[in-house]
Amino acid sequence: MGPEESFRIRVKSGRKVLGTYYMSTERSSDSTVKDQPYKVPGKWRTCEVTIPTGKHVISVELVEKEKSVLTRFQEYK
Repeated sequence: MGPEESFRIRVKSGRKVLGTYYMSTERSSDSTVKDQPYKVPGKWRTCEVTIPTGKHVISVELVEKEKSVLTRFQEYK
């Protein structure tokens, strides 16, 4: 990771795209990945995705296939 990286995340419900989110992040000066010193974490970024009422299968994909990102999901009720 250079000093700054950007990536896009696409969120779908079935075939319908709910959103494509562009994110730009920079190196974290505080965080590390235990036992993987070659991986450099970035500072955290957030986005909110509104999911329609009912049952859905949601898929999340990284648009830039050559990159990898660590994600975390939370459901708010």
